[in-house]
Amino acid sequence: MEPRPQDHHLPIAVLTARCEAELQKFQKGEPYDDSFAQEILSRAVRYGDSDAWQVFTDMFGKRVLARIRRHPAAASICEDDAYWINRTIQRFMGAVGPDRLDQFPNMATVLGYLNMCGISVLLDESRRQARARCVSLNSLPEDVESAADVEGAALDVVQTQLLWKAVRHTLVDEQERLVIKLSCKYGYKPGQIYQKYADRFESIQDVYRVKRTALERLRRSPEIVQLLESATGQ
Repeated sequence: MEPRPQDHHLPIAVLTARCEAELQKFQKGEPYDDSFAQEILSRAVRYGDSDAWQVFTDMFGKRVLARIRRHPAAASICEDDAYWINRTIQRFMGAVGPDRLDQFPNMATVLGYLNMCGISVLLDESRRQARARCVSLNSLPEDVESAADVEGAALDVVQTQLLWKAVRHTLVDEQERLVIKLSCKYGYKPGQIYQKYADRFESIQDVYRVKRTALERLRRSPEIVQLLESATGQ
């Protein structure tokens, strides 16, 4: 993709507004101008412009997310929107360098490749969870002492106690324990966690990072996988 020279000095806010308008035309099947998207992608890939990457992520990520959510495999995986968008953009960034930009002459090719990256991320996660036999912790109480009082709990008291002890032991600090507790028990989104505990996190992105790291840590724990398999009879 080669941006027009006259677009090089446009402020990022102007590029963002114009690119969004052209993307909407593209999605409606109307004539559109690729140049603004070309300039944003060029700044991001060629020059490592963090603002351009953020605009690219926000603008194109939500469109890829819609494609991921429609895939049958997505229904069985409990991850938030930011997880899918960030992983997709990371894969795109890892595969596309300055020398490959000429392979993306228009919005259709960019979105097509991003969709492919997104579906690949989804299928990789689906296979990984199948191998790890990952079972959601969302239905479990946050306090082991209250397990006997939770109607319909997935595990009996002893199993619940063992599982939550393993979770607390596996998580390395209070940040991870807090995020998992609020996410699993109360269904808090990262933005809500940050709003409530802004003194413990640098930003909303920091909450996302802690949550992602904690979940990966739990999913890789042989002890937790074994306990969940035992509890579900698998």
